[in-house]
Amino acid sequence: MTRYATRARLFAAAILAALALAAARPACAQLLKQQKPKPTQARYIAMLYDKLTAHMPDFDAWARATPAYKNAPLVKKAEVETATGKDLLETFTLMTVSEPIVMTAEAQISAYSTMGNGFLMQNFNDMSFFDYEYDGERYALVPNGIVDYQWLHDLPSDNDNIMRETKNGYHAQMVFTLVPLRADPKPMEMGGVKYHLILADISKIEMWSADGSRVIWDSTMNDPTSVKSRLMNMYNP
Repeated sequence: MTRYATRARLFAAAILAALALAAARPACAQLLKQQKPKPTQARYIAMLYDKLTAHMPDFDAWARATPAYKNAPLVKKAEVETATGKDLLETFTLMTVSEPIVMTAEAQISAYSTMGNGFLMQNFNDMSFFDYEYDGERYALVPNGIVDYQWLHDLPSDNDNIMRETKNGYHAQMVFTLVPLRADPKPMEMGGVKYHLILADISKIEMWSADGSRVIWDSTMNDPTSVKSRLMNMYNP
């Protein structure tokens, strides 16, 4: 290794440390105030599937499946059905297929690996999907290319904090933000169950602490164009 390469690595390491300190100070107060995103509900997934496949749902049937209808007095049920069905139709009419979907899941991660330059998310593979059920129908939200995100890339210095915040990697609270791509109009049988399939791209992944109070890692900080990524490439040529 040349003297200049050694200096470049030392300089990159120093800059990374400075960036980490600078980012941590103003972010602390904001992270304490952060609210973990709420997952997209099954009814929305059902609506999205019908929207993507140009199918009009039976909103009267959906209305009769709601707690509001089931708990209404007999003399009020028709009124509740009409009002709820109208609200559902309005929601369906106004929704767009470009709105992001939020999915949450608890995952197990490995300790930091120098081979993978990060933490291995162990619960997911190329057959993984998120399972939803609404009004007797099953929906499979398939994250496109999730195997590309199995390694959560980061610096070795973050290992102790991430292991502590996830209870030694056993309780990493993952939040996936996905953008819908398309839906298959024909159900597919998987494991003896018929699913309506929705394919979606992953736009962001966050890892939250085990208690769900703060973000401890997110995929955007490792964007190839970010300063941190360029410096990591210098540090790990």
